[in-house]
Amino acid sequence: MDNKIKQISSVLDTVILNLHSASESEDGVYGISTSLRTLDKLTSGWQNSELILIAGYEKMGLDKLLISMALKMLSDNETPIAFFSMKYSCEQLVQRLLMNLTGIKRDKLLSAKLTEDEWKKVDEAKTKLYSVPLYICDAPNPTLAEISEQAHKLTDVEGIEVLLIDDITRIKVNEGESVTESLKILARELDIPVVACLELKDRTDSESRFYGKRPEHSDFPDMESIFQYSDLLCFLHRPEYFHITEDKDGNSTLGMAELILKTENSFEPEIITLRYEMDFCRFWEE
Repeated sequence: MDNKIKQISSVLDTVILNLHSASESEDGVYGISTSLRTLDKLTSGWQNSELILIAGYEKMGLDKLLISMALKMLSDNETPIAFFSMKYSCEQLVQRLLMNLTGIKRDKLLSAKLTEDEWKKVDEAKTKLYSVPLYICDAPNPTLAEISEQAHKLTDVEGIEVLLIDDITRIKVNEGESVTESLKILARELDIPVVACLELKDRTDSESRFYGKRPEHSDFPDMESIFQYSDLLCFLHRPEYFHITEDKDGNSTLGMAELILKTENSFEPEIITLRYEMDFCRFWEE
């Protein structure tokens, strides 16, 4: 407990130093860049000790968004990342990283019937990925204790600066345990951002009043016990999935996604428009 007690001067020095660093950077990011320009502007980046939840219905592409974010963080800043994947084995995750970087669909990539130019792209992607500080844990149904143990080890040994989890609904919890409370505690213990995806219960039945609706916090009163421990809650929404091909202003929504969040400084949700290519596990901001 004693090492958790600090005299204010040392904490103040750290905060002021970080503020100066943010003021001198082009994007004004105080924490770790999220890889999305507008999200960085709204949040000043992912902050240490914070739990960020990215929620969405099935097939919105939560895992693909996380893969895109990870690659951009590695490419732009070489941020050391721990990626806990409940959905994919290590090999499957690396295949999706290659799909993102090469623009080659998975079925063709696995067939290995590639053109000379495509093999060149694979080799270039391999070179790019070979030495990046990305550490993958692919336990399909881990306990909170197992995640905590591995994350502490990676922080101590490899110096990871952000922890990504692609599906917290697959984490095994004991009776009375809260997965998000435990992840928030983990973020505090490690003093790094924990970014976790949460797949919401399916409300995509065309007869449902929620069908095609842009999700918001108030739609999920039954999830409050999960949401309450997050420092930032985002929703990923793809209108095209619900056969909505134009927005209210007549603009095409094909290939468009929305990242929806509410910050402390906003009364209404902020909407960040993204582009996506699901076949290549790509999300980006133009």
